[in-house]
Amino acid sequence: MLEGESRELFTQLLEAITAEIKPRTPIEASLVETMAIARWRQMRVWGIQKAAFDIEMARPENASGSPPARAAVVFRSLGDNSRTLDLHHRYETSYDRQFSRALGLLVKLRSVQPAAGEDSLLVGPLTCSTATWEPEQKESQENVICDSNPATL
Repeated sequence: MLEGESRELFTQLLEAITAEIKPRTPIEASLVETMAIARWRQMRVWGIQKAAFDIEMARPENASGSPPARAAVVFRSLGDNSRTLDLHHRYETSYDRQFSRALGLLVKLRSVQPAAGEDSLLVGPLTCSTATWEPEQKESQENVICDSNPATL
């Protein structure tokens, strides 16, 4: 989680995708987690893009005209004079592909391993985004984006 991002909103997103997909194996749970993280990052890029537009539209030289006209001027300026829009598009596309690839793998996996029945064990994500990092002495739980205990999902 980046500073200022809502851990609660991420958890809600992860829980919603988990509830819809109902992962039955650790691999399926991992794919669901990948989908949630990719979607979260895509939403982050959208927020960053909106902030970039808001900042540029607030500049005095862009302050006159209707909001659509000001947005058009800013869009042209960002496209012509910086790589901002290119970077936003690249990351937005990358995260969309990550989500789609994970969903596709999940669908493919399920087509070769059909459900054992409605009473199949449901599992949640087994790792957290911070699982590869050594914990700091006084690590704040604000940086953990998921619970390592699948039963709490």
